[in-house]
Amino acid sequence: MDTKEPYLKDLMGHIMQIIYVIFLGIIIAVFCGLGIETFYPAPTTPIYPTILQNQQYKTVPTTTQTAEELAAQKSYDDAQAKYNEDMKPHSRNVSIIALVLSVIALALSLTVLMRWEVIANGVMLGGVFTLGYSIIQGMMTEDTRFRFVMVTAGVLVALVLGYYKFIKQREAK
Repeated sequence: MDTKEPYLKDLMGHIMQIIYVIFLGIIIAVFCGLGIETFYPAPTTPIYPTILQNQQYKTVPTTTQTAEELAAQKSYDDAQAKYNEDMKPHSRNVSIIALVLSVIALALSLTVLMRWEVIANGVMLGGVFTLGYSIIQGMMTEDTRFRFVMVTAGVLVALVLGYYKFIKQREAK
């Protein structure tokens, strides 16, 4: 019985470390995403006109729209098209900011925080999640060259991260 207790305590300690690393990674990625949204908000989404929202609840369907409804629909369509165009550079910029934040988190986890392995791993996981967020935002730009650059950056960061975390550390021991 005594021989199993230290094993169980050690196992529980490892499980808690894994949970902490995952939690820290998620909370860092959320922190980065919310920080970007707070200081660089997205363009305002156009609101669908109430005159058109109410039409779907009419009991007698109509096949034609009134002049007022047509004008509201055109105004909304124009606002939606402008919003879609405004979102492209916003997504690109958010992608770049998130990439920079992820590289900073990864660099910190591989340098300054190395003494505290669990914290370093959590920050590293947060950097990886933020990198994923960066790539997703890059995909929303509709610019294939930029998407390629973002995915290339993601691959390079992953390769460098893997080398320093798993190969170089093992060689140092």
